[in-house]
Amino acid sequence: MMPTIENINIRHIIQKAVAENAIIIDVRSREEFRQGHIPMAINVPVREIQNGKVNFPRGRTLIFYCDSGANSLKAARILAGYGYKTINTVGGIQQYDKELTVSRQ
Repeated sequence: MMPTIENINIRHIIQKAVAENAIIIDVRSREEFRQGHIPMAINVPVREIQNGKVNFPRGRTLIFYCDSGANSLKAARILAGYGYKTINTVGGIQQYDKELTVSRQ
């Protein structure tokens, strides 16, 4: 049986993360992340999640986003299968209408 995954509109990602003390995870590539990401997000490319190379705190909700919504759903399903509480954002960063953070590295 597939675990249930909550879906939210990406425009509500910050409020949801604050309300649930969640970790926002950008599953795009490192380069895409550097060019602009949602504030408070960490970057864990979907390939690393698929390879099982992740370790998140068990008590925290994980909120995923990507470019369009497909890879974030993949990541949310994988980690929900490991017992994490996961939330997928619908629309991806393309639908995010607030300011992005740019990494300087």
